[in-house]
Amino acid sequence: MGFVWQILNTLKISIYLFAITSLVLFFYIIVRVTKYKKLYSNFKIRLLTSFIILSLLALIIAATYNRQFSINRAAENAYSFLETETFRLNNHLKNYIYKDSEKKSFLEIDHSVFNSIADNTGIDYNIYMNNYLIWSNRRELFDAELLDFRLNPNAYLNIILLGRQFFYENQSIGRFTYSVGYRPFFSMEGDLLGIISVPT
Repeated sequence: MGFVWQILNTLKISIYLFAITSLVLFFYIIVRVTKYKKLYSNFKIRLLTSFIILSLLALIIAATYNRQFSINRAAENAYSFLETETFRLNNHLKNYIYKDSEKKSFLEIDHSVFNSIADNTGIDYNIYMNNYLIWSNRRELFDAELLDFRLNPNAYLNIILLGRQFFYENQSIGRFTYSVGYRPFFSMEGDLLGIISVPT
């Protein structure tokens, strides 16, 4: 997708430059074919004014496009990053839980295991059961009531009700915006044990 974005961006910029160049040539030709000096003088002022206005509009359009392009690219990168990190975390949890057949619930696992996985992977993550947080290596954010102990409603809709294997959305704390990825965690028998979330 990164290569495609580069191609589209290059194409868009090329079209923009071509449009500006064509506009300049168009006005130049009109000025050249104007025969009368008085008309030329009046037309030149109007032409210059029109050119400045159109150039500003073109710059505004280009700036708006570049901003939207940057936003879309950042969203794509966040989605890909969180999808990878939640998948990697899911595998680490499976390696521990699946090898111990007696562990049937996250509640049966000592929190030191979750801490160890966070340290080994370098991933900050949260675990939810029955729509409530049961563990987080950033617990202080929840204790300070900056984050809700309840599972995000959109995550519940997409993971629990719609059965999606991964869900991503932007969230915020005050003016600070960040992204969060959610993924279900299943037992060996296919039962839903909980939901893991990873913030950027």
